Amino acid sequence: MSIKRVKKPTILYITGEIVPGNNGGSVHVWEVASNLYRLGYEVTLISQRQGTLAHSEYLKGVKLLRTNMQYLNKILSIAGLKLLPELLMRRFDIIIERYVTFGGVGTIYSKLKKIPLILEVNSPHTEELIWRYNITCKTTVKMLRTWRDIQFRQAKKVIATSFTVVPEHARLKTEQVRWAANTDMFTPELRNTDKANNIRKTYNLENKFTVVFAGTFRKWHGALELPEIVRAVVSKDKNVQFLFVGGGECLDEVKAKIRHMYLSKYVVFTGTREYEMMPYFMAVSDAGIAPYNTAYYKPLKDFGFFWSPLKIFEYMASGLPVITVSYDPLPEIVINGETGFITPAEDTSKIAEAIINLAKNPLNASNMGKKARELVERNYTWKFHVDNLDKIIKTTLERD
Repeated sequence: MSIKRVKKPTILYITGEIVPGNNGGSVHVWEVASNLYRLGYEVTLISQRQGTLAHSEYLKGVKLLRTNMQYLNKILSIAGLKLLPELLMRRFDIIIERYVTFGGVGTIYSKLKKIPLILEVNSPHTEELIWRYNITCKTTVKMLRTWRDIQFRQAKKVIATSFTVVPEHARLKTEQVRWAANTDMFTPELRNTDKANNIRKTYNLENKFTVVFAGTFRKWHGALELPEIVRAVVSKDKNVQFLFVGGGECLDEVKAKIRHMYLSKYVVFTGTREYEMMPYFMAVSDAGIAPYNTAYYKPLKDFGFFWSPLKIFEYMASGLPVITVSYDPLPEIVINGETGFITPAEDTSKIAEAIINLAKNPLNASNMGKKARELVERNYTWKFHVDNLDKIIKTTLERD
């Protein structure tokens, strides 16, 4: 018997991400859009067009409108204004826009059509740009911050991972949220599947205690600390195997260090893999590590650890104990001694000790992984996140 879907307000969701895609932002946007459709919303998603992706299509009920927003190798979401004539012919009940400095399509459309706007904020993007590109011109800085403030003032509601990433004048209308994992996709049940077994055979992971690092190889992700972690662990336990999945600007440097330290036989580099394969790489693992180091990224020092890291939620959903560091709010997500270990920030020796502890106590590691899975199922699923977003949307519409 078919389930009758309850008609809810129409949503325009705007992002500069490629959807569907492999990176965290792409995954986040798709999970939110598809779960909003699950709740009965009619969702139109504007995103970056790349390669052979269609300009317009329906994907699992979500209407995707894509346009090229790339200029000089940078994605400028404001280029989505090219779709404005098409959008002005339609009426939406609410707009959600993934905030970036050079965004604002939602701000303009909201102003023109008098439609409430919700800003989804992942970082203090304007301040990141000023720091990253060493922008010292006072006029340029003022212009960037003015456009940021226009976007936040137009928003009826803001959702953010931390209040620190939101300008002070917008904090009273801000809801603090956490991101999540797809617990149907990432699950311990994949461990004995053919795909998982093939990965074990291909990379010689059978009968090894496997530690996975998944994601982008960046300095502040702790990529440069990985060789030292490997060295410290295998000097005590040579049955531990490391599985490094992903790419990024530090990958070649990490590979070179691993070679120079004669650690190659203990590390598997898979390179960037399709997102659909990520659950299987986690399924063949026994623990997941996230050794973040904010010393390499000043905005994380200035604004606090504002990231809500996708990989930690996906490790936990896969039934893995997680080893990460003590930047708030990570100790709220990974319960030290129960679902993994929280180690002192910027101390690789403690991360290595925690890995050795788990490798020597596989039953304890398994029990921690089960608790991690249970915690994610209770608090950190995309369904849970979007159910909360549904309440925010309703409140925003009621007040408009």
